[in-house]
Parts: sequence; C-alpha cells; structure tokens
Amino acid sequence: MSEAVDVTGIRRQTARAANSDGVSELLAGLAMVIIGAVVLAHRVTLLAPIIVVAILPGRLAIRRWITHPRIGYYESRAARLRAIGPYMLVLLPLLFVSVALVVLADDVGSQAWAVRVVPVVVGLVLASPCLALGRLTGLGRYYALAALGALCGLGWGVAWAMPGRGIDAVAYVMLTFGGLCVVCGIVALVCFVATHPRLVPEGAADDR
Repeated sequence: MSEAVDVTGIRRQTARAANSDGVSELLAGLAMVIIGAVVLAHRVTLLAPIIVVAILPGRLAIRRWITHPRIGYYESRAARLRAIGPYMLVLLPLLFVSVALVVLADDVGSQAWAVRVVPVVVGLVLASPCLALGRLTGLGRYYALAALGALCGLGWGVAWAMPGRGIDAVAYVMLTFGGLCVVCGIVALVCFVATHPRLVPEGAADDR
C-alpha cells in the first residue's frame, strides 16, 4: 500500500520556506510608514503612491536577488489570496466606513467615539493579513505581528486625546505598526541570509 501524502503539510512547509526571508513584511511596513507620514503631514503628494505602487515589483526584484538563489523559486498568489481574502472582505469595508466617519464628521463632539474606535479597527485590519499568513505558513513571527497590530490600534485608541484630529490617530497606528514590520522584516532577512547560503548550480563545483 502506498503511504498517504500530507498535501496540506507540504503546502505549509513550502509556504513557510517561501516567506522565511522577511521581505513581505519589510516592504509592507515601509508602505505603511510612507502612508502614515503623508497622512500625518496633511499633504497630498504623488511621491507616496508612486513609492507604494513600486513596492510590489521591488519585492519581486529583491526576492530574485536574495531569496531565489538560496532556496529556489516558489510563488503562490492563489494560496495567499485564499488565506487573506476572507479577512479583507470583512474588514476593509469596515475600515473605509470608519475612516470616512472621522474625515467627514463636522461636529467635534460626534467624533469623540470614532476617534477611539477607528484606530482599533485600523489595527485589526492591518493585523489580519499577518494572522492569515501565520495560519498559512506556521511562522510564529506573523502571529506576533498580528498581536502587535491589534495592540497598536488599541493603544492609540485608548491614548488619543485630540478628538478634532482623529485621522492623525490612524496615521500613528500605521507609523507604529509599519515600523515594527520593518524591524521584523530586517531581522528575518538578516537571519535568512545568514542561514541560507547561495545554492551552487549543478556542475559548478566540478568546474572549480
């Protein structure tokens, strides 16, 4: 009899190896920091969206340069979408409605509750992809980032004391959590490079 193949386990191990370089959270954190800084500056600039849009090809370029020569190529966008999609379908509309309430409300008094709630919602929205990636890959750092994202939202929601500037609370959540993602990504990338030497192409050793 042939032994049963653990397809789910194989997929998780493959996804775990493909996400062990920290590049995804590094660049996602950088995007959050840029957006948060632009919102906090109360300025609309084309530089921020250009940089954010450039992050996706930047991720592919970094992975071709650093990751693929060490562990080979693997990319499953379908698996990522299946993992993250359900969270985003629920939380993104809630995020847009919450932020709109802060931005559009004219009465400062009516904003008081929103200033407390919206940072928490933003923290949960930012944390949800990390939770999904943790379930997909089994990597503990994604669970830690999910917890930190929720805590960032809760912390700024409780601590914020300027009801007339609720959108700034959202910016600080993004800056704080984005900074944590950048640090986590850098640490993971350094550890990945240190523990994964470049693969020697077959036949290259014989040519030396």
